[in-house]
Amino acid sequence: MNKKLFVTTKLFLLLFASVYSKTALPQSLFSSIQKINKLSEDTAKLNLLINIADQYSSLNSDSAIFFYKEAEKISKPLLNNKKTRTVAAEYQALALLGIGSMYDDLNNFKLSRIYITKALHLAERHSLTELIAKCTQNLGVIYHQNSDYETAKKYYNKAIEQYKNAGIEKPLGGLFNNIGTLHLYKGDYKSALENYHKALAINEKYKNKKVIGQCLNNIGLVHDAQNDFKMALVYFNKALEIVQEMGDKKGLPSSYLNMGTAHHSLKEYDTAFLYYRKALEVSKELEMIFDVARCYNNMGIVCKDKNDYKKALEYYQKSYRIIDSIGFKSGAVMLLDNIGILYTNLKDCNKAVEYTEKALSVAKEINELPRQKEIYSNLSAAYECKGDLKKALECQKMYAVLHDSIMKIEKNKQIAELEKKYQTEKKQQQIELQKAQISEQGAVIKQQFTQKIAFVAGFVLMSLLAVIVFMSYRRKKRDNDLLYKQKKEIEFKNVELAKLSVVASETNNAITIMDASGNIEWLNKSYIEIYGYDLIELHETKGRDIFNVSTNKDIRELFNVCIKTKLPITFETSCQNKFRKTVWFQTNLSPVVNEKGEVIKMITIDTDITAIKEAEQEILEKNEELHQQNEEITTQRDEIEAQRNLVLKQKEHIEEIYADLTDSIHYAERIQQAVLPSDKMLETCFSVFISKGIPETEIDSTNFFILYKPRDIVSGDFYWIHQRNEFLLIAIADCTGHGVPGAFMSMLGISFLNEIAARTDIQTPARALDELRLAVISSLKQNNPDDKYKIMSLSSLKDGMDIAFAAINTKTLELQFAGANNPLWIVKTLHATSPPALQVVSPDKQPIGIHEIMKPFTNYTLQLQKGDVIYMMSDGYESQFGGSAIRGGGKKFLSKNLKKILEEISAKPMPEQKNILDNTIENWKNNYENKYEQTDDITIFGLKI
Repeated sequence: MNKKLFVTTKLFLLLFASVYSKTALPQSLFSSIQKINKLSEDTAKLNLLINIADQYSSLNSDSAIFFYKEAEKISKPLLNNKKTRTVAAEYQALALLGIGSMYDDLNNFKLSRIYITKALHLAERHSLTELIAKCTQNLGVIYHQNSDYETAKKYYNKAIEQYKNAGIEKPLGGLFNNIGTLHLYKGDYKSALENYHKALAINEKYKNKKVIGQCLNNIGLVHDAQNDFKMALVYFNKALEIVQEMGDKKGLPSSYLNMGTAHHSLKEYDTAFLYYRKALEVSKELEMIFDVARCYNNMGIVCKDKNDYKKALEYYQKSYRIIDSIGFKSGAVMLLDNIGILYTNLKDCNKAVEYTEKALSVAKEINELPRQKEIYSNLSAAYECKGDLKKALECQKMYAVLHDSIMKIEKNKQIAELEKKYQTEKKQQQIELQKAQISEQGAVIKQQFTQKIAFVAGFVLMSLLAVIVFMSYRRKKRDNDLLYKQKKEIEFKNVELAKLSVVASETNNAITIMDASGNIEWLNKSYIEIYGYDLIELHETKGRDIFNVSTNKDIRELFNVCIKTKLPITFETSCQNKFRKTVWFQTNLSPVVNEKGEVIKMITIDTDITAIKEAEQEILEKNEELHQQNEEITTQRDEIEAQRNLVLKQKEHIEEIYADLTDSIHYAERIQQAVLPSDKMLETCFSVFISKGIPETEIDSTNFFILYKPRDIVSGDFYWIHQRNEFLLIAIADCTGHGVPGAFMSMLGISFLNEIAARTDIQTPARALDELRLAVISSLKQNNPDDKYKIMSLSSLKDGMDIAFAAINTKTLELQFAGANNPLWIVKTLHATSPPALQVVSPDKQPIGIHEIMKPFTNYTLQLQKGDVIYMMSDGYESQFGGSAIRGGGKKFLSKNLKKILEEISAKPMPEQKNILDNTIENWKNNYENKYEQTDDITIFGLKI
């Protein structure tokens, strides 16, 4: 069991292998800022702003984002100018990429992806090859950090191809390093080393020390994973020397941690803990939350190996809280598994099953087969501890199945490689054999070729002579055949012409026969019936030749072409017959040739196509109607496209506004967090209630918790702690509203409380609330008769806050309390055999703000005992909607349920109480068919005396 735990925790370190994406910083920052306003050209300003932002990127993320956004604003108008469009697009893409990188540093991966994707699209529109590759690379890093390894690898490979096509080699070092890390996560150590050594070679070529150190560090991690700890120490030492030589403080935590890991593997626990402690100090100083989590994890491993399971559990839970808050799933899997193993060792079997099942669920979600295998083994032990031998056996079976599956995958890979090698060698042997056979056959072929060439030459000469004689014979025969054929055709035409007169008189088509000059000699019956003219009437009325009779304006030209080519011609004509009816005809004009090839007669055959023409006209009219409809549809489509383009522009504008608003609110969040008491301050203040004799370095927040869950990014709830002489002042407040309005009110409340705490004339919580109410009413002008806004809205009259205010004498443990709508709850353990009893200290039913009847606040005094637990909270927890769909759902949690939970868990460690409360309210909101949003800000404070 211990060995499995050690492997599990060791692999957690690998998840933090270095991911390279940034470059070193230039200098002269201050002088660069002074130059901005002196520059007249926008392109020069853009260049300087980008350089300043790049320098700030490692110093202050907010300042870097400010300068990148200034560059983006200046570049927008330049995009409309053809001369500056390409340059402006490049600077704007660089600015968007920079903003995205900064949000990545701030762990806001959603905004980071939005800005970098915008930069990529802009670079693609303007064919900025290198920038396209940079954006693609950075998107890979984002997916890498979010544990989406397949997508990350796709972007990395795409970036490599783009850099190669652009002829740029230097960035490939960072990309190969990142791909090596992906293989390392999957346990493919061979591929990981191949990529790390590629990265090392490229970075040594360009003397990029930072990435050289990262590559050495990662190679050490591969040896560490293969249990070659001494070789791992060699590489870790080299990496640490480079980090120290460069003065790269951010690189120190990883180097210290890896050194500690190697010593840990060699069972040099004290040395390992020393390195972990060094890493923790630097990580906290630089606010590197990933590395803080790593340090707590590894310190937990040391405590576990020293059999101090409770201390190990504390460190693991600290690490898990950080990892879970940033959504790092691979790390969460390992920590949950480790916590489950510790609970197994502590014989807390239900907790062991709970945490190990969670680990298995997340491992399945991210498809980590080796990790699932180990978790099944640990889960089997947890069920065995619980006494559920059936499930323990099922887990062991799943462990065996996954073990065989992983081994089979590896074996199949080896077989495929051997098969490929065998086929290659076999093909090579076949090639060599064919070469030998070709060489032997060459001499024989050469001899045969010499013999055949003489024979072929003689044969060709004889064949040519035979062909000449044969061609002469064929030409003479063809001429004779042609003469005979022409004679037969003339005889046939004369016979057919004789028949024609008989046929023409009986056909339904109108037929005329003319001489070679176009004079009409004969008409058939159908002509007379169709046109209404016989031959005499036609001559008298229309004329004697076709040129006067036909209404086709091109008839003479058509007639002459027919005479010249001796080929029939077809054309269409419309005319009015004798009965004044318009008719359409298709006329076939054909020549009759004698045996000498001379045209002796011309014949026209008119076919009535009036019905066809009328149908064609109807079709044309329909087509015209369809054409008009099509034009209308096209116009409507263009209008729709224009509206769609407008909507897309508005969408982009809204996204920009949303991003700016989100930036501002996030900045407000940082300001609000800055005025709230820090974790270190809280630990220091509440350490007075911890038993004496514990070293200061080991003091931890085990006797209190604060569950603080804003509904939005910023909160209308706040907590306030102040030490005044021997009194510890504690306030939990719920301001009117939530989000930004509530946050403004909370800032006002904190400011007033700080002023009140500094006044020596205020000695009780009730007096403090009286003064706070006066300050709020005055600042909000709720009762000012001189205020120009004399008619106030109902909502403005309700502005203010509810608050619970306690003062504890740290020497005598006497507690004084006053409340505005918010109570104080105390859980006392009367004696060992009786259950805990919850007492309620009721508040005054009036807010901090204007009210119909405003009375002085009541001051309560109570004597606390060791082991008592006090709770103060806002009403957000009990007001949350949720619950089982079977029971109706959509109900508030209610105060009575919260009291019941606190009575049940009051004896548990305070961090565990916080986790139980957090999980309970999340399950209340989300564990059923109906999902509910958080309705209000939530704050609960607990303190064990």
